[in-house]
Amino acid sequence: MALQFSQAAAYHRNLSPELWFDLENQGIPGAVIHSRFIGWDGEHVTIPVFSRDHKLLGFEYAAFDENGRLMVLPQDRLYLYDEPILNLNPQEIVLTEGVVESLILSGQCFNALAATGDGLSFREGWASALRKVPNVFLCFKRRSESIQAALGIRELVPHSRIVTLPPEVGQGGLYEFFVELEATAADFRQLLTRAADSFDV
Repeated sequence: MALQFSQAAAYHRNLSPELWFDLENQGIPGAVIHSRFIGWDGEHVTIPVFSRDHKLLGFEYAAFDENGRLMVLPQDRLYLYDEPILNLNPQEIVLTEGVVESLILSGQCFNALAATGDGLSFREGWASALRKVPNVFLCFKRRSESIQAALGIRELVPHSRIVTLPPEVGQGGLYEFFVELEATAADFRQLLTRAADSFDV
C-alpha cells in the first residue's frame, strides 16, 4: 500500500514543543523541522523521505542516544534524502554522511543530500544526477570508514571535491562543527573554497 503524505503531516503535528526544542539543540532549525515535516509517531522521531517526484517513499526513524545525540536507526532501505532539490538544477550540492547531518547543513542554507541509513552507502544510479551539478562536495566525518566511503563516491562522481572538516571535530562531523564548535555558514563556505581532490587528515 502506497504511503500517503497525510501520514507524514500527522506525525509532524504530533511533534511536541519539547521535541522541537530538542531538535533545535541538535542544530536543526525550526524552519527545517517544519519544511521537512519532521514528526513523532509516539515512539520515534520520524523523518519522511520523498522521491524526486515528491512521492513519500518511507521514513527514517531516529532517537536520542544516551549522550542526547539524535541518531537514525538502522534500516535496509536505501534512498537519497532530499532528492527533490535536484529538480531545481542547483549549481552546488553537498553530500553529507547521513540524514541528520544533511538536516544540520540545510539549516545553514546549503543544498544538502544524504543517503539514508548510515549515510555511507551510495547507489551508482545517483551518480548520473550528481554529475549534472557543476559543484559537488562530499562532507563526511573524520574517521577512516567515512573517508573510504567518500573516496569511493568520488570515483563515481569524479568532479566532486572532498571537504575536510577541522581536527577540532575529532572523528565527528557537522554536528561537532556547527553545534559544539559553534561554527557559522561563513566558516563552512571557507571549507568549501579550500576543498581539494584528496582528504587532508
